Amino acid sequence: MTIDSYMNTQVYVKRKTGIDMYGKPIYEIKTIMAKVEERLEKYISTTDEKFIAMTIIYSKEKIEQDDLVSIDGEEFYPILTIEKVRNMLGQIMYYKGYTTRGAL
Repeated sequence: MTIDSYMNTQVYVKRKTGIDMYGKPIYEIKTIMAKVEERLEKYISTTDEKFIAMTIIYSKEKIEQDDLVSIDGEEFYPILTIEKVRNMLGQIMYYKGYTTRGAL
């Protein structure tokens, strides 16, 4: 099996391409195929407990830290950090991006 067979989810990436004459950002939206892992993490403090939904996106297409991603096509969430996974020759095999959907 190749890496491409795992990339089975359609993800929308919203990338800032510039600024218009009013100072508002201009975005380009493109569709990529990716593998999406979602998990719910529980954080307990002395006063309360919170659940944070963490999403990990694996993609062969380049994703950047300033990108916004959407799995359902409605809400866009910022990419918090990016890891580049390389093979033995140093070539980038895929990108691994982390985003959070906020506290529940």
